[in-house]
Amino acid sequence: MIATEENPINFPVKLSSNLTQFYYIFKKKKEGFKDSMEKNAEILDEKSDENRRINELIITARSHPCQQEKNQVIVFIFFLVL
Repeated sequence: MIATEENPINFPVKLSSNLTQFYYIFKKKKEGFKDSMEKNAEILDEKSDENRRINELIITARSHPCQQEKNQVIVFIFFLVL
């Protein structure tokens, strides 16, 4: 069989079309996998930023003077009950 533009490799047409289809399917899946990995990395970055902000807010709330006074009152009432 002669290599042509439609059949650049000297395989029978059916085999070469199957290989071409396999190649393009593999290529699309590989690109899709890369895209999904990039999207997952972006999501993880966003979530880690959110977690960092939440942790900062928790630390700020715990160190706030009103919270410390509230804790002292709770401890005082606890000892009064005992």
